[in-house]
Amino acid sequence: MTISLGDKSIHFTAFALLAILCGVYFVGHQNWKWSRWAVLIAILAIYAAADEITQIPVPGRFGDKADWVADLTG
Repeated sequence: MTISLGDKSIHFTAFALLAILCGVYFVGHQNWKWSRWAVLIAILAIYAAADEITQIPVPGRFGDKADWVADLTG
């Protein structure tokens, strides 16, 4: 397994933007509580895992734990 910083930076950036957009949406609600950050992070972690898992059956693609970690850090 080789790790490409260019590939990981794309994963990081994409999920950072997704997290920001979701955060802006949630913060805009009056009943916002800090515990919802945990829910947001859990939703994004599940989404990132699903994204990697769905790549497994696609020819030429593969699910990678390092990509999932890059998604989470974003």
